[in-house]
Amino acid sequence: MFKTETVNKLRPRIKTAIQQLLDSATKNQKNPNDIVLFLSNGFFDPRFKVSGLSGYMMGPGERGWDDEHRKEFVVDYLNSGNQEFTAKVKPENVERFVRFSLNLELLIYTHFWETDVALKELKQLANLVSCKPYDWENEISEREKYEFIRDEIREVFLAHGLDVGNLIKESYHSQLRNAFAHDQYAFRGKDTIALLNFKGKPYELQSLTFGEWEDRFLKTALLFYELLHLKGDLLLHYGQSEPSLTVWMPTQREVTFKAVTLLWNEHGQNYYFRQT
Repeated sequence: MFKTETVNKLRPRIKTAIQQLLDSATKNQKNPNDIVLFLSNGFFDPRFKVSGLSGYMMGPGERGWDDEHRKEFVVDYLNSGNQEFTAKVKPENVERFVRFSLNLELLIYTHFWETDVALKELKQLANLVSCKPYDWENEISEREKYEFIRDEIREVFLAHGLDVGNLIKESYHSQLRNAFAHDQYAFRGKDTIALLNFKGKPYELQSLTFGEWEDRFLKTALLFYELLHLKGDLLLHYGQSEPSLTVWMPTQREVTFKAVTLLWNEHGQNYYFRQT
């Protein structure tokens, strides 16, 4: 169960870290306006490479729309006034409500570090800060998820001196994800989450206090929350200042690139391809 005061304490650092990340991605982008492709979610869908269509598209796409309710749930939970709501619970039910909240937070935490939508965003930003061209296909590696997050996201951010890398290091732990996914955790006493998948390895956690969990959970949730909002703010800034701009799109399966024009759709709050 998170406290509003902890949110207020952590949020300035996390918001600054995400802004720093977006600034670095913009500065280091390989091609002009690659950052706009990230903000607008440019993607390739082979199902639409028919009848003369290229398969390259803009917007959330089917997977993005499918993820809207998960985002809605997380935002609603963070805005729920969790700590304040506890005051309305009968004293004899407070501990039960705390456990209820912690179960929800473990679910949210696990989904953040598992969902392809969230990880693809971080991977795309890692590409941009590394001066790699925008990846229209952006497939998630088949490697172990913790190795993918560590090597292709976290370590890239750390190598570029970005605090978001530290935030991931301080919040993400694959053991926590596995403990929740496989029901290998238990609440003990009034302030402890025991991890039943602890095997005694140096990098493993045997348990963590509710306070330690709150720190990990909020750093994770606020990282994605601030990315969602700052990404939207930056997209709106581009749309209002540059209603028409040029981006580079692959041809012949990325052997060559061609310049294409994007136009801003004020009603849809996103860019779209100019029809030729």
